[in-house]
Amino acid sequence: FSKCPLKSINIPSSVRYIRYQAFRECKKLESLVFEVGSNLEVIEHGAFVYCSSLKSVTIPSSVEKIDEHAFRESPKLESVIFEDNGNLEIIGKCAFLGCPLKSIIIPSSVRIIDDDAFHDCSKLESVVFEENSSLTNINKGVFCGCNRLKSIIIPASVERLSQYAFRDCKNLESVAFEED
Repeated sequence: FSKCPLKSINIPSSVRYIRYQAFRECKKLESLVFEVGSNLEVIEHGAFVYCSSLKSVTIPSSVEKIDEHAFRESPKLESVIFEDNGNLEIIGKCAFLGCPLKSIIIPSSVRIIDDDAFHDCSKLESVVFEENSSLTNINKGVFCGCNRLKSIIIPASVERLSQYAFRDCKNLESVAFEED
């Protein structure tokens, strides 16, 4: 599907994996819909990289991993919503790098946010971690370059906050750690 002319994709509930760069450079893709009762488990490396017209996506609760570069450099992707009661454990390296997300609510099931996952999301103003977070690792450069981020509360479950996690966050005034 590389460089495909698709404007809309409806992913049936039977799909369990969206493979490596499956929809890379679908520059006209505006709508990505997952069928109710989705069984999708993994959005693999670069599956939607460079989808320059994609504005929002709702990730099904069945997804366990968003792999590296999954939505990287999708310049209109302003909204990512995770369905309630999800199974998402890993947000991969550079998964949303360079996307103009305005806010993100990280599901409580997420254990690892890998290197540079939200790097250069320069419009990101709000990061909220759901209650009872399972997050243990915020890896290298995760929020690097998130210039509009002013404050963040790190869940008590976090054991590892890696280097450059908030590098070049020019307006960051407060990083607080939640108490047990």
